[in-house]
Amino acid sequence: MSIHLHIERLVLDGLPFDARQEPLLRAALEAELARMLSNGLGSAPAAGATPAVAGGTVRFRSGDGAGELGTRIARALHEGIVR
Repeated sequence: MSIHLHIERLVLDGLPFDARQEPLLRAALEAELARMLSNGLGSAPAAGATPAVAGGTVRFRSGDGAGELGTRIARALHEGIVR
């Protein structure tokens, strides 16, 4: 099976990170989402475009790094995709 996912826009407001940490957050998000999607889509539609996905809740805890937050965001997005 081949999955092609294009995220046009992901808005993350109010994060305590600067632009230098964005690549780490993005890499963690992409890696975790790819890992989770490699297990299939569950009950999600087999094909088609979706204009928006409402993901789960992401909780930021003091001391979390950009990589940890990227992983949590990926899990929330995955929750919205396979719903």
